[in-house]
Amino acid sequence: MVDVTDQDSAAATAQLVAFDPHIVLLQETGTSDFLGTIVAGLESQTATQPYYVFHDDDFSPVYYLQGDGEVIPDPAVAERFFAASSGSFCSGGDVSSAFEARYAAHCPTVVPGRFQKAARMYDALYLTALAYLANGNHAVATSELTGGALASGLAELAPGQAATEIELGPDQLPQAIATLLANGRVDARGASGPLDFDISIGSPPLTDVELACMAMGTQPPDSIGWVSSGLEWDENTWSVVGALNCPR
Repeated sequence: MVDVTDQDSAAATAQLVAFDPHIVLLQETGTSDFLGTIVAGLESQTATQPYYVFHDDDFSPVYYLQGDGEVIPDPAVAERFFAASSGSFCSGGDVSSAFEARYAAHCPTVVPGRFQKAARMYDALYLTALAYLANGNHAVATSELTGGALASGLAELAPGQAATEIELGPDQLPQAIATLLANGRVDARGASGPLDFDISIGSPPLTDVELACMAMGTQPPDSIGWVSSGLEWDENTWSVVGALNCPR
């Protein structure tokens, strides 16, 4: 293992080239020029063609694949870029598919995975609004929006007795509002993955982690993004399942 933390790009590149790695884990890699220099050095100065793995799909491949302002154009290099994705591709199911379809309808030239973080912000917006209603704040004009009120409301959006399963999105929003206004419970299903909050700790449970691969569309750079690779880490069995099937 070679740690290039706190090194400039030239020093980091020299150390990595000497190490001749098979896998490069990209975590908090700083500027696009930093990564672009390292990738260019490894590709031109080593016999091994390494795999590049981002620790989270939050990182935009467009931003990090820019060296001196140019996106790396070689598809052979892009085929070796991957990212770990916790829930964004493998756990959203029909809700995620519906979200991506709506997104693609408005942005037809953009790979849905290019804006994978949008699914999380999308869920957060719906959860905030529904949590407000779930806490009994039906008289919006006279109610105070506080962190405590939202926390109490979120507790009502998890699986439980007599909870109505609701897919977050415009189609089932009226049903969710009606259920909460009638003092019912809602089991929210998100576009970014499971939202089964553990009330005792205030966060969702561990989810499967999928290996996402890079897709290069017909109109780079906007059409470059993360998409499902077909492989995922199963949290229940602690094993990798599926088959690698990256779109090329």
